[in-house]
Parts: sequence; C-alpha cells; structure tokens
Amino acid sequence: MERNEFEHFRDLAADYCNLIERFEELDWRQTTKRLRVIIPSLMSAAMQMSDASPTDNDAPSTVTNEQWSERFSAVEATLSERGSYWTAADVFVSSEPEVVNLPIADYLADIWRDLRNGLNRLEAGGQLSDIVWEWRFLFDVHWGAHAAEAIRALHAVATSTDAAQNI
Repeated sequence: MERNEFEHFRDLAADYCNLIERFEELDWRQTTKRLRVIIPSLMSAAMQMSDASPTDNDAPSTVTNEQWSERFSAVEATLSERGSYWTAADVFVSSEPEVVNLPIADYLADIWRDLRNGLNRLEAGGQLSDIVWEWRFLFDVHWGAHAAEAIRALHAVATSTDAAQNI
C-alpha cells in the first residue's frame, strides 16, 4: 500500500470527524457545503487505497453508543427541519421499493463512527493493516452506502429554495 494513499484518506477522515464533532458549533450552511466536498473525496480515497490484509487481532470498537448518540443528536438538532429526507429503501428488490423518511444525522453519525474508530486505533498505535482493511471493508458494507445517500440529502438541503438564498 502506498503511504500517500493512506495519508490522504486518514487526513480526509480526520477532517470529516472534526466537522461532525463540532457540528453544533458551526454554521450549518458552511458545514453542509464542506461535507459536500469531503464526503465524495472520502469515497474516492477509500476506493483508491490499496488492499490490506488484516492480522488475527480483533480490536473492539473505540466509539461507544453514547458517543454515537451524542453526534447523532448534535447533527439532528443543528439541521433541525432540514434534517430528514425521503428515499427508497432496498432499491434492489424485485418489487417496488418502500419509500421512507430518514434522518441525515443517522448517516453522518454512522460514517463518523466508522472513521473515528480507525483514527482512534491509529492514535493508540494500532496495526496499520488492520485499520486500512477495516476502513475499506466498512466502506464496502456500511459507510459507503451511507455516504452516497448523505451526499444526495445534503445536496437537497443546500440547494433547496430557502437554503440556497442563505448560502
């Protein structure tokens, strides 16, 4: 794995986590604008990172449910009425998918948890190959789909008639 690929992803992950950790302190318009740049960059960087093989060390999550809940609540409260959107659930089913209303905060907090966990393990001296493998695996099975949905929802928030007048 090229060190530059990893460092680039790590830096983007840290930027994303810092934004989510300060969400309630920042202007939602500017934060939404910044997330619309960071999230696609994270997705691209995740796909460009070289494969890594994990060791046999199972490391527990460093992010608690309480910490996730704090981030979810902060994002949800800050986005307020702009914080949910309509989408189709299970888009690859053979019948018509169910339409659901979902909170953007859930996606942003889930992405934060997956990325923050790896950053915490790095700071604690965790095995680089394990962290890279986990970030890539979770991108494929979890946060990548959340990131794609979050981009769509954040774009709608940022370009809605009311919001666009204030950006």
